[in-house]
Amino acid sequence: MRILYILLTVLFFYSCNSEKKIRKQIDMMQTSPETDKYEMGIACMRYIISPAGEYEYSKILITKLLALDFSAEAIYATEILIGKYPEKADLYYLKGIGYRNLLQYELAADNFGHALKTEPGNKTFSEEFMSLSEEKKVWDEIQIINQSLTSTTDSFAILLNRSEKFFSIRQYDAVLYDLGSISKMGSAADSLYYSRSVSSIYQGGGKKAVDVLSDILDYFRQARGTK
Repeated sequence: MRILYILLTVLFFYSCNSEKKIRKQIDMMQTSPETDKYEMGIACMRYIISPAGEYEYSKILITKLLALDFSAEAIYATEILIGKYPEKADLYYLKGIGYRNLLQYELAADNFGHALKTEPGNKTFSEEFMSLSEEKKVWDEIQIINQSLTSTTDSFAILLNRSEKFFSIRQYDAVLYDLGSISKMGSAADSLYYSRSVSSIYQGGGKKAVDVLSDILDYFRQARGTK
């Protein structure tokens, strides 16, 4: 019995040391400009799934996963923690954000609703739930627009409308795709403007990608007004 106790004690301290090493590694990675986002994602998951990981720090890492666009991984991470802390409303809120990012609005609503039920007075949860409802309406409108693309020749206006709706729900890859299609419908100058703008996103021209996309949208709104 004494030997078993000693073994369990050793394993416990080994686990704690392992958690500390992973945390130190993550902290170092966050201060390095050369950190690969996939390496960061893996390190975050290693800490979250470890048995001795701290709840608050794990929650911070889930937020990090969401910021890195690892929504599916963030959802899995919340499920692991919910198994340990089923009473924590924050976990359902973060899980809801993950589902919202994946455009799975029903599941997002379920999790936001659970978070609100646990903490009815939480203003953040309430505002997120209301925002989700508005976003779902936009997504439904996009589905209607998709159908109209097959029944009209005015694709420029439809794609511009759809790209604006995608922009409002932060689906920036979809915005980029639609704007690329629009750029091919205009003049050579339109196509060149689009190509240069997109290049500035990937080359890091000092302007945020979302701001560049906003500028391209403005450009084609004005182009549409002169056609």
